[in-house]
Amino acid sequence: VYVADSNGVAFMHSGKGRAEVVGRYSTNGTVSGIVPVPEEEGVMLFADDTSGVHVVDVRNVRNPILLARIPLKAYGIDYVYPTLYIANEVKGLALYSLASIRNPTHLGS
Repeated sequence: VYVADSNGVAFMHSGKGRAEVVGRYSTNGTVSGIVPVPEEEGVMLFADDTSGVHVVDVRNVRNPILLARIPLKAYGIDYVYPTLYIANEVKGLALYSLASIRNPTHLGS
């Protein structure tokens, strides 16, 4: 389970009637979106309103790895392979290709 807060994303595990944090990925702002990338097992997109969209490998939730970052303040995201849609107050809707997961390509705004 992923829980967003003002410091990033906490990875939670529940068992025996309680939940505990087993890992964390920190961002610089409030997380505004969490989206899986089904084509890349274990990869998630975390958007925040300060530092942008983070492409993160979360296969090991105790040690998440940043694969790429799109430095565009994100107020919401959606993903339909291979296109990432980012809601941004300046550019409106920005489109990026994630065909190469480590090298997002700007398609337009």
